[in-house]
Amino acid sequence: MNAGSKEKTSIVIAGDFRYNSTALGLANGFRSLGWSVREVALSRSSGQESKIERIVRRALRPFIVRRYNNDIISTVIASRPHLFLTVKGSFISPATLKVIAEDCVPAVNYFPDCRMSYPGFDESILCGYDRIFTTKSFHVDYLKDRLGPDKVQFLHHGYMTGVHAPPDLSAPLFNTDILYIGNHSLEKESWLFSVKRRFPRLRIKIFGNRWQNAHCSTILGESVTGGPVYGRDYAAAIHSAKINLGIHMGITDSSGWYDRVSTRTFEIPACKGFMLHVDNEEVRQLFVPGVEIDVFKNIEELFEKIEYYLVRDDIRREMVERAYNRCVPAYSYDARARVIADWLLSEKMAVQ
Repeated sequence: MNAGSKEKTSIVIAGDFRYNSTALGLANGFRSLGWSVREVALSRSSGQESKIERIVRRALRPFIVRRYNNDIISTVIASRPHLFLTVKGSFISPATLKVIAEDCVPAVNYFPDCRMSYPGFDESILCGYDRIFTTKSFHVDYLKDRLGPDKVQFLHHGYMTGVHAPPDLSAPLFNTDILYIGNHSLEKESWLFSVKRRFPRLRIKIFGNRWQNAHCSTILGESVTGGPVYGRDYAAAIHSAKINLGIHMGITDSSGWYDRVSTRTFEIPACKGFMLHVDNEEVRQLFVPGVEIDVFKNIEELFEKIEYYLVRDDIRREMVERAYNRCVPAYSYDARARVIADWLLSEKMAVQ
């Protein structure tokens, strides 16, 4: 596309568009840049699936995957986009990437997950992409060793503009003392069990999948409010809690990898929620502890900071405003889309 062309830059994005997903966030980010966006969805269902719906979906998976890959190919061939992008790339076949490459369309994989051992994802397929944008700093050297130094770039998670935002309220409604929203893991359960046992009278709420199976369900049971929450309900819950915990999955496979930050690291400040986050170098590069958010290295330090911040509404509000101003709009998916768009432009300039 030459400098004088009025052709609209276009992209095909393939992925899971359920709920308020990363794929949808990036799609909206490219739209904010003025790009023409075509979505190819592996799934668009919203809300919680029943057990029967999950069984049916698993039974139909071969058909769904075949149709998904055919839809990607037909959409790319028909629209001839300037870029193809997928989030993680589950269930995309090497044959599909080969067709995209033969059509001279650059292919990008935005990889949002800590581990690479997922059903429907084969790590070897990453060699079929022109660029891997990983949200995990510890992936960079690993992937560069396998794919080459010019194929990999670190790019953080983000928040979704217009979704992860403070609700239209004149003042926070602190109806929750401590809030955690996210799926169950043993690492998270350990943190939350300790908090609940130390502060049994606090209003602690937990939203997410699989918490009913927690080993400590007797202690945590009354705090497990239900399944996951999304969209405005998610933003309102974060905004109305005195303290939002930034804790992560922990080590879940043989890789030894574990999250330093996650989507919640960005979504909580974007919703104007106060955040206590597990301490690490990465989160300190994003926010200033004690000024915008605060951090904890161990359970004793978490207890101390819960006690300190629960009774200091004014300090929390001031920190929330500073964290929000740091996060919005710099850490949005709109900004992440801009980084990917700039990479494509640099590639085009290098070819000319």
